[in-house]
Amino acid sequence: MVSPTTLCPVPEEQQPLNEFKDLQESWFFSWVMLPRLPFVGRLAIVGTIGLILVMPISLVSFPFAKMPVQCLWSAAIGACFPIIFILVQQYLGWTYVRDRLSAEKIFYEESGWYDGQYWTKPTEMLAQDQLVVTYQIHPLLKRIQKSLLAIGAFFLVSAGAWFLL
Repeated sequence: MVSPTTLCPVPEEQQPLNEFKDLQESWFFSWVMLPRLPFVGRLAIVGTIGLILVMPISLVSFPFAKMPVQCLWSAAIGACFPIIFILVQQYLGWTYVRDRLSAEKIFYEESGWYDGQYWTKPTEMLAQDQLVVTYQIHPLLKRIQKSLLAIGAFFLVSAGAWFLL
């Protein structure tokens, strides 16, 4: 029996299921697949690096001896930005693959940007891809959304409290 993937004219690296597997194996995009503690740990490392980069600016803007609360608070707010950038990049990457897997027709390029075409997936392949989206990608996107919501809430509360100082 011939499988739907053998009749697929889309190059291997542009097939949505292969793009999904590439993201799963990617050092960066696989973060969200880690258990909660290692995932939060990686975000904490990014936040710590952000804090190290932002702290000199905060110390110059708000001398620690005169305004310690403002100095630390502004550094904490600034450290949120790298975490937000990381989470947005992860969300965009996983959303791209989700959209390619969910689509009935996929765009591909045979040899370059000038010869793009669309290919309609067979019903079996579409059903398989939609199962991957439902059971593997949606939970990852929800995790990223919750993480973005948490860091965004911290950022907004901190920025709002900043004006009360």
